[in-house]
Amino acid sequence: MFAPLPAAMLLDASPLHSMLGALACISAANLPDRLEFGKIPHRTLTHTLSIWLSIAVYGYMLALSLVVIPFEPLKATSTILGAIICGFGCGGVSHWLGDVPNKQPVSTFTPWDGFALYLFKSGEHQRFTIALIGLEAWFLILFLRSELIRTVQMF
Repeated sequence: MFAPLPAAMLLDASPLHSMLGALACISAANLPDRLEFGKIPHRTLTHTLSIWLSIAVYGYMLALSLVVIPFEPLKATSTILGAIICGFGCGGVSHWLGDVPNKQPVSTFTPWDGFALYLFKSGEHQRFTIALIGLEAWFLILFLRSELIRTVQMF
């Protein structure tokens, strides 16, 4: 449900970047749960919002050529990699947003802090959670696109 966010934001780069970002977002939505290998406790490092937001922002900046990959063989494809990285970050944020409404806290800034809305148990009310994430994504798109337009008009 969060896939429209990287798709809309990466339209500034190209339709290909937009599509790759959306596909990466969809494929990474369950990534926080898949990255837990026995030694990493559930909902700690892999569920930290600040990490996923940082990945999404770095990918977005890379997709728009605002930063450069310091590895020479990847420089030619850095904008495409940026779109994919941005989509993965947005997928992680989407997963975090899906975990926030339930009773088990998820990390916000560090793996040791926690935040939860305590609305219901994990796995319940999936339709409500999906609708909430979709609504948040569209509000973010409207807000971020209007801010981007205002910034461009200033220059």
